[in-house]
Amino acid sequence: MRLRLMFLALLGVLLTAPVQAESPPLPQVDFQGDWQLQDGSGDMIQSMTMRYSVEEPVMAIFVSAEGMEMNAIRRMESGEMIMWTSAMPGMAMRMTIPQEELTADATNTGRREEVNGEACTIWTANDAEVCVSDDGIPLESRFDGGVAQLVNIDRAPQDGASFGPPEGVQVMDLPANMLGENMPMPGEGFGLPF
Repeated sequence: MRLRLMFLALLGVLLTAPVQAESPPLPQVDFQGDWQLQDGSGDMIQSMTMRYSVEEPVMAIFVSAEGMEMNAIRRMESGEMIMWTSAMPGMAMRMTIPQEELTADATNTGRREEVNGEACTIWTANDAEVCVSDDGIPLESRFDGGVAQLVNIDRAPQDGASFGPPEGVQVMDLPANMLGENMPMPGEGFGLPF
């Protein structure tokens, strides 16, 4: 059950895109960090490594839990996602979420805060309050049932090899009819603004 919830949270991170008139900025610098999710009591639920490259732009998420690895990349402008897991070695699934289904319904509150000593602006998006740094990095997200925070941030150029499945992995297209009611809504799980 926990693994299924984690998988849905990973999808929620990847399924969100900024298509409203007012949207939080995408990150303006390459970075990597650890996106840590805590439940309402402050207990750590999951940590995942996030990488971002502004060149395309593209985001990668790497999760390791219960002896299994789950990884995914998302091309921010096209909505294409590729996911692969150690449970199905040699195979990856590709899906493209239609732009009209990727709404970030975001609002800049104008409030300024500090997260781990770094200034950021509060945006409301996907039923969450997200503190976004001046260079567009989501530093913290507060949402019903928890808090997610990006820690160990390293603003540095990212290796392009991090943004694709391992060499030799067969990428298969997920049938369009599988992108239905069981898919999480944008931002579910982590409240990211993009």
